Amino acid sequence: MEPSTAPKPNKRRLIAALRKSALFTGVPTSALSRLLAAGRTFRVASGEEILREGEPVDALFVLISGTLHLLTGAADQQVLAREIHPVAAFGTRELALGVPAHGTISAVT
Repeated sequence: MEPSTAPKPNKRRLIAALRKSALFTGVPTSALSRLLAAGRTFRVASGEEILREGEPVDALFVLISGTLHLLTGAADQQVLAREIHPVAAFGTRELALGVPAHGTISAVT
């Protein structure tokens, strides 16, 4: 997955979206601005995988728009574990614990 070549979304819009996530409740605007400056913005196509089950996770992800699927199980027998909707953070558990992704996350829309 490569960083988007599209223009970076409006900073105010991104901060407003982050404020809707429980993960960022009470975080000052200045801290959210630093987080955005250190992060990268991605656009993914439908069907594109963001995380793959069993692989290392080296970033925290925040879904701002669209829908993702969390799939678990062997590649030929994957089961939909849940849908992920905005504004959701994912990869947090794996990043904090240093464990591999517990499922495959792919873009639906």
